[in-house]
Amino acid sequence: RRFTSSRRSDRDSQIAPDRNEIGRDRPSLRQAGVFSGQLDPPLWLSDGLRGYSANLRKDVSDVVMVWGPADLVCFSVPMWLRLPVRHVVSFVWTAYLSFVRGSK
Repeated sequence: RRFTSSRRSDRDSQIAPDRNEIGRDRPSLRQAGVFSGQLDPPLWLSDGLRGYSANLRKDVSDVVMVWGPADLVCFSVPMWLRLPVRHVVSFVWTAYLSFVRGSK
């Protein structure tokens, strides 16, 4: 529906929000710098890659130690149990990552 006049009635303002209200609750690029301490996106990338490369060896060994046996178990159980097993392993894996990386 198109608005033909520049004035909005009470009913119209309840249906469509004012343009100034749209996006107020979304974080802006400037607010995202709060988490990294920098306002420059290339610095976010370099910080992220630095953390990735520092954790790469441990992360790869953890992935192999967890998901290797988990895949063996997952594909050895009956078909109806594969998805629940995968979900449980995924939940435990996510909790482990949160525990290990969450304090940093």
